[in-house]
Amino acid sequence: MFYQLRIYIGLGLACLSFFFVMACNQQGKLPKENEPVLFAEHIAPIIRKNCSKCHNETGGAPFNLYNYEDIASKGKLVAYVTENRIMPPWPADPNYAHFANETYLSDAEIALIQRWVKEGTLPGDTSALEPYTPPAKKEFLGEPKIIRIPKPFPIGGDNTDRFYVVKFPIELGADTF
Repeated sequence: MFYQLRIYIGLGLACLSFFFVMACNQQGKLPKENEPVLFAEHIAPIIRKNCSKCHNETGGAPFNLYNYEDIASKGKLVAYVTENRIMPPWPADPNYAHFANETYLSDAEIALIQRWVKEGTLPGDTSALEPYTPPAKKEFLGEPKIIRIPKPFPIGGDNTDRFYVVKFPIELGADTF
């Protein structure tokens, strides 16, 4: 019986390892320990998936983050805001629940960005990257739905992010963000 339990535990760990490797490979090929972290091969897929949708000419962010020059010039800033989970701005806990269009970085992605900056923001083969095309509209989540609340409530102006749960008297046809 104990022998069978060890086999099941071993198989379970093997499956978890396989799924972890597959998840990491979806973000881009991971470098080996003795290989440098390169922008084109390792960092661009992370930034384009999580940052470029706001950091472009039509987005709400104050500067562009989609080509090597943009990102390398702000490498230390990118490393700081990702390590401290300031960016991407996602207050929900991904260990608790997932949402449509969620934007957050895994610990492995943050570590890869840190390593890239520490190694000198090496470009890699940027000629192999497809040119990034920013979204045509400012609103990448679709057209906003304007809903008015019956009675306004004041929010103090003290530069503090507050996340409220407010019930609106409206029924939507589908879940939305």
